[in-house]
Amino acid sequence: MDHILRILADRLVDKGIAPNVIPAYIRDFLNTISMNANLCLFEVKRGMERLGWDEVELDNHTLQLITAVFETHGGYERIAENLCELKRIHVE
Repeated sequence: MDHILRILADRLVDKGIAPNVIPAYIRDFLNTISMNANLCLFEVKRGMERLGWDEVELDNHTLQLITAVFETHGGYERIAENLCELKRIHVE
């Protein structure tokens, strides 16, 4: 399993996101930046808050991790698939 993806998943769990909700968070994050990949942290946070993620504190490190995972895995479907695999590893 990809080391960066594991770090990201652990970080999001530490921020209070349930493991089964992480794919939805990633999806909404990617939707937020889909129109403009050069958004600053403040703009991404504001977009995520509009989608109901105001309870999760998005910081620069998490932003960079999600970006790195997206660049490595190439799309939401692949990320979601790998996150599901990661959940199975955590459970077993």
